[in-house]
Amino acid sequence: MARYLYFRTPPETIKVTDAAQLISDGFRLQRFDIAWNLIQRYPKLAIDTDHDKNIPLGTLASNRFAFKSGRPLNSWDNWIYDG
Repeated sequence: MARYLYFRTPPETIKVTDAAQLISDGFRLQRFDIAWNLIQRYPKLAIDTDHDKNIPLGTLASNRFAFKSGRPLNSWDNWIYDG
């Protein structure tokens, strides 16, 4: 639903804080397609503040599941690392 609404909303109707909130929410909810699309179109949004006074890139950095190193290891990887 979010993707449908996002791609049908005219860009000029979105406020900066709302767009920054969309990016932060996209990162937090692992909906990277919308966040990435907004950042590609408006790069400065990545460092603007959202409604919670957070910076979207800070939200991404605090989401450990957004990075491969922050994900739990599967049993095969555990076996390799634990020897």
